Amino acid sequence: MQIDFSKTNRLIEWLKKMIYLDTTVTSAQKRIVFRGQVYFCELGEGVGSEETKERPCIIIQNNLGNKNSGNIIVAPITNGGILSNISVCIPNNKYKYTDKTGTQLYLSGNILLGNIVTVSKARLGDFVVDLSKEKSLMKEIDEKIIISIGLYSKFKKLNDTISADKITIEKLKNQRNILTEELKNLKNILQKEES
Repeated sequence: MQIDFSKTNRLIEWLKKMIYLDTTVTSAQKRIVFRGQVYFCELGEGVGSEETKERPCIIIQNNLGNKNSGNIIVAPITNGGILSNISVCIPNNKYKYTDKTGTQLYLSGNILLGNIVTVSKARLGDFVVDLSKEKSLMKEIDEKIIISIGLYSKFKKLNDTISADKITIEKLKNQRNILTEELKNLKNILQKEES
C-alpha cells in the first residue's frame, strides 16, 4: 500500500484546525444565521469526492433550526466540476462581496445540492452574500433539494392531486351557480303562477 504524504499532511493540518474550531463551539452556537445566506465554511478534509477545504456554502436549513441549533445544514458552492441536474448555477457578476484581503469579488459557481451536509456553526467563516431575497434562485434551490433527497415523486403526486382537486372545485362552483340560477328562475315562474 502506497501512502500519499500530501494527503497525510493535509489531514494533520485539518486536525489542527478541527481542534481549534472545537474550542469555538460554545460561542459559535449563539451565532445568528439565516436561510439563503452564504458564508465561507471550513469543510476540512473529506473522503472520496466529498467537498473539502474552506469554500462558500449556502445555508439551506430553516430559520427555526438555525436559531435553536449549534449545527446548520449547508450546500457547498464550487467552480469546478460539471453542473448536474441537482445543482443550481449562480449567475456570474451579480453578487458582489469583499474577501479577507479587501478585494471585491463576485460569487459564482454551482450550488451542489447533491452534497448537502450538516456542520457546526463553528465551521462558519466570513459572511459572503444574502441570496434569500432572490425568489427564483431560492425556488430552484428548493426544487433541486426535493429531487436530491428523493421526494420529487411524492411532491409531484401531491401537486397533481391538488391541481385535480382545484379543477373539481371549479366545476362544482360552476354547477352551483347554474343550479342557483335555475332555482331563481323556477321561483320567478312559481311567483308568476301564484299571482
